Amino acid sequence: MTSSPTEAGVVMGTAGYMAPEQVRGAAVDPRTDIFAFGAVLFEMISGRRAFQRETAAETMTAILKDDPPELNELPHPAPPGLERIVRRCLEKQPEQRFQSAKDLAFALEALSGSATSKTAPTAAIADTSKSQRWVAPALSAILAMAVVGGIAFLLRPAPAEPPTFTRVSFDRGEIVNARFAPDGKSEIYGARLNGTPLDTYIVREDYPQSVSAGLQGAGLAAVSKQGQMAVLLHPQFFAHFQWFGTLATSPIGGGAAREVLENVGSADWSPDGNQLAVIVKEQGKFRLQYPIGKVLLEGSNWLSDLRVSPDGERVAFFRHPPISDDRGDVMVVDRSGRLTQLSSGWESLEGLAWAPSGKEVWFSGATSGEQYCIRAVSLSRKLRTIYCGTAATVIHDADASGRMLVSSEEHRVAMGYLEHGSSDVRSALVARRRRNTLHRYLRKRRQRLCGLYAEDRRLPRGPHRRRWNRNRPLAGWKMGADSASRRSR
Repeated sequence: MTSSPTEAGVVMGTAGYMAPEQVRGAAVDPRTDIFAFGAVLFEMISGRRAFQRETAAETMTAILKDDPPELNELPHPAPPGLERIVRRCLEKQPEQRFQSAKDLAFALEALSGSATSKTAPTAAIADTSKSQRWVAPALSAILAMAVVGGIAFLLRPAPAEPPTFTRVSFDRGEIVNARFAPDGKSEIYGARLNGTPLDTYIVREDYPQSVSAGLQGAGLAAVSKQGQMAVLLHPQFFAHFQWFGTLATSPIGGGAAREVLENVGSADWSPDGNQLAVIVKEQGKFRLQYPIGKVLLEGSNWLSDLRVSPDGERVAFFRHPPISDDRGDVMVVDRSGRLTQLSSGWESLEGLAWAPSGKEVWFSGATSGEQYCIRAVSLSRKLRTIYCGTAATVIHDADASGRMLVSSEEHRVAMGYLEHGSSDVRSALVARRRRNTLHRYLRKRRQRLCGLYAEDRRLPRGPHRRRWNRNRPLAGWKMGADSASRRSR
């Protein structure tokens, strides 16, 4: 998979100019460009963006829910006819906008014509209202832009086939982490399957039966291109999807694990397989080290989902609040310790990988609840949506060909009772369902991705939620083309 921003069929765009259907990851058509044109036109008239907020996530929420400011309330109000055109371009529902660039051009031409035709009265008004003299040239420029935009849209390549998903595993459980194996034919993942403790498993494409990696209760952290695994021995649950343990290395083919460092929550290999980047928790502080021993970042904020870039020069990760909340920001730090915030204000973050080109960070983020969609943000902070399905979709890994290893999630919470003198627990009520599905996801080139967006309401954040997470019954599947079990929330 390539990640060129000019590639056809990709739901993308600068957050402030995206239409509501782009934010949701739904299908787009020429009316989507009408919305973007309206946003540009609004900015040309007012000098500010129609939906500008402090963060990209808040901007996208405003596009979905809020109306733009009134143009007639500006210090230099726009003509009513022009304001009506802008309002129609920025309608939330595509069917309420201009249906084509031709319709928009006709409306602008009619407005421009009425503004430039001068009877005696209108000429007198024009002479006395110098502030309106910009209308005619501005409308002419807008008309030209509309024509050019319509031609550009018509010349865009047609969308290609939809993405394909291949189910990887079929066990019930909770998947914590997953990676592609270097051979390209296997997947390695850490999970709690069928009620057993956290362990690491290997599944092959030609034999979809998960087999233990023989590490006796170790959780997977990373897999190198050279066939070495980084695992967490004696893992202890921390919060949400995070576990901490003793970092160790072991070959995929089997062999004793060699302990490296204690109190590690996340790790990843450098491209050459000679160094490890780690997140360590000690004395209430989180430290990001790359390589081990060199501290690039230290603080009280919870850090997670660390990944090293394809060139080995940067580390991407999530920065969360200190209170073990899964809200947060997408961050990058280079080897010199220079920190960059790529995207902020996400309601929930889980799962991160670098694009094969190294020019984007792919991650799963939710703007509300935990309805994760796969997003991409460039090193220049340009945000786009890669895929948004009907269920929460979490990315775990991406290989050089562009395949993604993802999981989808459902929940189950059951109530049961135990009779006096009996050891059999009987079900009283099934209140909710959670099922995690592990998939290999192939995004073909020149393809449009779309899906339905549904809000998933969850328990309030904070101590009560964490206690519920620790004690609730677990159920789920492994990541795959349709199911894979993941993290406790």
